[in-house]
Amino acid sequence: MSQIKSSPIHLHQALAEVAWPFLSKIGCHYFQYLKVFKDGSFSFLTTQPTWEQYCIDLFHKTNKPAVYSHIDAHTLDKNTYTFLWEPNLPEEPVRLAREFNIAHGFTFVERHSDYYYMMGFAAPVTHHRAMDAYFNSLNDMHTFIQEFKHNQRKLINELDNNRICVPKSRQDCNLEKMLLTSNKHHLTPQERASIQGLAQGKSYKEIAITLGISHRTVETYLNRVRHRFNLHHKKELISLL
Repeated sequence: MSQIKSSPIHLHQALAEVAWPFLSKIGCHYFQYLKVFKDGSFSFLTTQPTWEQYCIDLFHKTNKPAVYSHIDAHTLDKNTYTFLWEPNLPEEPVRLAREFNIAHGFTFVERHSDYYYMMGFAAPVTHHRAMDAYFNSLNDMHTFIQEFKHNQRKLINELDNNRICVPKSRQDCNLEKMLLTSNKHHLTPQERASIQGLAQGKSYKEIAITLGISHRTVETYLNRVRHRFNLHHKKELISLL
């Protein structure tokens, strides 16, 4: 079992180069890549290496879990959802993050049968309108995550090939709940409706009019599904229905 240690500096630099332009656009200063595997091991990288090192040092000094997640009755049957760190995560890690000026945390969850992602964003403590910024940028944030996973495969593969192993007692206490137990293709109502429109031969603009949303949002929904299931063709999308 490997000891937890900080990610190599070149990975932090690579993440910063990709993430900072987008983070500054939405008023954030923190992004985390976190992927937890079914054996409890995980890969982790943030744009704040000082905070990351503090978490590592704290792990070695305490017997607390290495990963915290959130799932409840409302999200148990969803393969994707979001949650605010406060009040959905334990008070202590949220408080410690604030001491490093990492606050107003917001996480995107994507669940699979063998692993799950928790991609997080956060802003400075003084950014009191951070929540408004998030909700006004939800589609852009989701697109950033999917493009990050697609375009940064070399970085991600290096992280995943050197993932962190911890004792069972230190793993995410929600590990079993977080892993999907069904092979069913989970689609949100809007994703399903967008694919149904495609199956009917409609254009993005026609689907958008039917759903009362913009054609860019329809495109975001369909790209989200493509990335989630690694699909490349229209007929593959339609086969999910």
